[in-house]
Amino acid sequence: MLWLAQHHQRIIGIEISEIAVNAFFAENLLIPTVHRHQNGTKQYTFDEITILCGDLFEQQIDRIDAIYDRAALIALPPALRVQYAKRLISMLSEHGKMMLMTVSFPADELQSPPYRVTEAELAELFAGFQIRHLGREEATLEHPRRQQGVSYFHEDVWLIERAAN
Repeated sequence: MLWLAQHHQRIIGIEISEIAVNAFFAENLLIPTVHRHQNGTKQYTFDEITILCGDLFEQQIDRIDAIYDRAALIALPPALRVQYAKRLISMLSEHGKMMLMTVSFPADELQSPPYRVTEAELAELFAGFQIRHLGREEATLEHPRRQQGVSYFHEDVWLIERAAN
């Protein structure tokens, strides 16, 4: 998020966990101003960084040009992913782009978060969008999931943008 803030005028994050929000600011030695909205959302602001602490589905924000999802989609069970994807699409400006991180591993070896998300599922969730695989990092044997006995564990990065008409 700090890198994004160095390259853009305004960054908005949405996080449901207040612990995670406080940890971000503490780890980066930043002291934000805090404002509570009428809907109960807390808004943390430091310079060009704003983090809304609350439910993504309840946030009222203008359309945005770029979305970065580090771990939200993979934290959701399959039943909630369609609703989540629709919400992201509704937030995206006409020429906006999304960068998503997903994980992959043998389906029968791990059933709890993070959940695996396949390229085929991304194609269904973001039908009508161009989806491009940007890269993959393969977990080493020292990775916690590999230590749990998962035979492979990959983190993938995807660029998702509206298809050209």
